[in-house]
Amino acid sequence: MGARIGVITRGLVAGGCLLVGGCTVVVPPPHPPHAPQGPPAAVPKGAVNGKPDMKIGKELGIWIWRAADGKWLVRSTTKGKQHKFRGLINGANSPISWFEPQLMEIGDSMAHHGQELVFKFETAGHIDGFDFVPDDHGCVRFHITMDERPMPQRIFLGKSGVHPPSDHFVACP
Repeated sequence: MGARIGVITRGLVAGGCLLVGGCTVVVPPPHPPHAPQGPPAAVPKGAVNGKPDMKIGKELGIWIWRAADGKWLVRSTTKGKQHKFRGLINGANSPISWFEPQLMEIGDSMAHHGQELVFKFETAGHIDGFDFVPDDHGCVRFHITMDERPMPQRIFLGKSGVHPPSDHFVACP
């Protein structure tokens, strides 16, 4: 089964094609981050709920939250310097069969492989991201790196901005 590739949208130029209103650009699927060591760490139940107060272009990190409608949102932003965010996400007890790229640009990519999502963003002062929903609306396992290193202190969860104990963790609504 092939990978679904994210859509690059609005106002970006790719090989002479102005992408106004949406255009699919085929890019190689991203490879997942390094293999995690050991089982995923747990974060407090409900820590991912609620939209955070992130300041686009003024803070450095990746924000993950679950909205009241059950959608999970993932967004990265930086303080102007380019950083590479890479991740692997899957439902802890069910597959993720719906996702939608948001604010992706040339060089960013994501793919849906079987039951998991793999993404790579190169963010420099703006915002990149995507939304997804696990089929059972339950817990989700994440493995996320920044600049090819574990940086859990740059991962912010939910409205309160809790940091997971490691770059490999499970979050439940």
